[in-house]
Amino acid sequence: LATEQLQAVNDLPITLYDLTEDPFAISIRQIDLEITPQQVAGVGSGLVFVQQLTYFNSSDRLYSLPQPVGGGFASVLVQLPPGALLLSTDNPDRYVTSEAQDVVVDTLPVLPGEHTVELIYFLPYDNGAIIDIPQTNAIDGTVNIAIAPATLTIVDDRLTQLPADPALVGFNRYTGTLSVGFGETWRYEIAGSATPPRTDDTPGVVTSDQLLPLLAGAVLLLALLFAAGVFLSRRRATPATGQAMQTLISQIADLDALHNAGQINHDVYQRQRQELKTQLARLMSGPAGKETPPDAPAA
Repeated sequence: LATEQLQAVNDLPITLYDLTEDPFAISIRQIDLEITPQQVAGVGSGLVFVQQLTYFNSSDRLYSLPQPVGGGFASVLVQLPPGALLLSTDNPDRYVTSEAQDVVVDTLPVLPGEHTVELIYFLPYDNGAIIDIPQTNAIDGTVNIAIAPATLTIVDDRLTQLPADPALVGFNRYTGTLSVGFGETWRYEIAGSATPPRTDDTPGVVTSDQLLPLLAGAVLLLALLFAAGVFLSRRRATPATGQAMQTLISQIADLDALHNAGQINHDVYQRQRQELKTQLARLMSGPAGKETPPDAPAA
């Protein structure tokens, strides 16, 4: 009886998939976007995009690209708008980013059916922008956009503005069906001011209902400030400092690749990666025009 029970418990189904590299097997069936303004010291005003892409694999095969990335699979390539700064993803270990090309590479193979990618990125904005996003997979489905404040609008003939939602006070909402072919560009416009006009100079009282959204905004602002600091430190670095930073970044990338390939002990990887990041942070925090050697002691 015990043997029969063990066999029953260990009787697990296994699904085997053939592979496909056909990009036409993958399409985006839904895009959900929430867009809000942020002011970042040293960088300027801009918009934060919280984006969820729902892909659909219409085949009965496992989809991935022929060339592996970082020792793993590469599946869908998410193209960001030109000039966008990636802030976060739903799983940092899952994606490989290329800021120079505004591309985020998903390393998780796409099973038949739905496949979701979640990203948050920042884009500079000043009273109007044309958003151009080249598509590495076709869009054939629904687009939902919520944008705040109400002084900001989306201009796209394919999208319809929805009535105000009491649960999203201050947001304009849009929806529509989009069909953009593989290799084509999805283009839409954001118009208006990201700063709503002030109607009352009297400071308001923050209620408990408002506190959590404010805290969430503060956390997001800190992430933006950190990203802005990295961006500005790269711009102001001397040539020698910039070369040292690039060397450290390359060493971190090589270390990540070794760890992903299982060629380095996890504890050793964490220790060496932290040491490299500490050296990189020292370079980034050095004063403008003054070099900080990678091995210099912390101030």
